[in-house]
Amino acid sequence: MNKPDSRFLESYKQLDALLRLKLQSPEGVNEYIARMEAWQAMGQARIPGWDSQLRTVKQLRHLRNRIAHENRDAISDGSDYRLLAAFTDQVRTGGDPLSRLHKCGPRRPVSTAHQTAPAQNRSPARHRSDPRQALRHRTGPISFWGCLPAAAFLWVILAIAGWLFITLWR
Repeated sequence: MNKPDSRFLESYKQLDALLRLKLQSPEGVNEYIARMEAWQAMGQARIPGWDSQLRTVKQLRHLRNRIAHENRDAISDGSDYRLLAAFTDQVRTGGDPLSRLHKCGPRRPVSTAHQTAPAQNRSPARHRSDPRQALRHRTGPISFWGCLPAAAFLWVILAIAGWLFITLWR
């Protein structure tokens, strides 16, 4: 392996480690790409250059795979390394597309036509284990109707505890 390829691989490993830490996922770059694809429709609408950044990250991953698995000399050049370094800096400073999207909008991915399927056809186990759904948690305000059953349950428990307390102390 030549020097530019080894330098590229070392930088790619650093980016992968940074993304694993940032996304709290063992997948790193692959998880980043999966999340960009899951948020594609909203990202295209809100972040200029979303598609080109997604293509760039995929090209960097493809180049890394070629270097790691092919026995050819000089697969990468200086421009690939500079592109990787620039993207790594964007991730560090929060200027990458996913960070910018999460700073400016709601926390739910927008379904695209090829991802939309009737809810009854989805298996719950597959939906929970899908890594692209890692950010599906709710971050909006708590709904009154969502809290009503919990409040009623607590009220009943407190009423029973109060009744027991009064009856036992008589």
